[in-house]
Amino acid sequence: MIYTLHDDNTFTIEYKAITDKTTLCNLTNHSYFNLSGNYKRPVTEQYARIDAESFLELDVNLIPTGKLVDVKGTPMDFIQRKQIGRDINNDYEQLKIANGYDHPWLLRGKENQIEMIDRESGRKMTITTTYPSVVIYSFNYPNNERLKYGKTAEKHGGICFETQYEPNGINAEGLNKAILKSEGQYYEKTEFKFSIE
Repeated sequence: MIYTLHDDNTFTIEYKAITDKTTLCNLTNHSYFNLSGNYKRPVTEQYARIDAESFLELDVNLIPTGKLVDVKGTPMDFIQRKQIGRDINNDYEQLKIANGYDHPWLLRGKENQIEMIDRESGRKMTITTTYPSVVIYSFNYPNNERLKYGKTAEKHGGICFETQYEPNGINAEGLNKAILKSEGQYYEKTEFKFSIE
């Protein structure tokens, strides 16, 4: 893992791996983001855009089934920027299973596939990745963890954008198997760019 903070307010993570035997390899990052500053507002009051036309269905154990679901007409549609909390409590089976967002979206573009903005502060984060998918987790099960500034972790206090190969792809047709062979080299990159809008 190579973490680099650049002078233009960009943070990159490079994932590299080699192996001496064929193995599963699907590396990611599980950082939480909240652009309001010092947890002033939950992420449900912030906005997101995801360049994805489909997501992977989850079973009752939150394991992707391999079935692709079109986001159009569902609460999972973030093709146009919308408030993260607008549909999060919708009576939609996939949201009820996960108690919010905890799903893999299949990314279609090559740049700026994900965007998050806090309109009140103007803070904006844009994510570009070489990975084909992102698991977005809206912190649905708070654990009362102590945070900075005397705060306690609360539901939807942060959100994760876990760029990666499709989870459980090895058990589904047409998805990345995430298998690294001994003669291969693993390399993927995710870039987080911070700005003011």
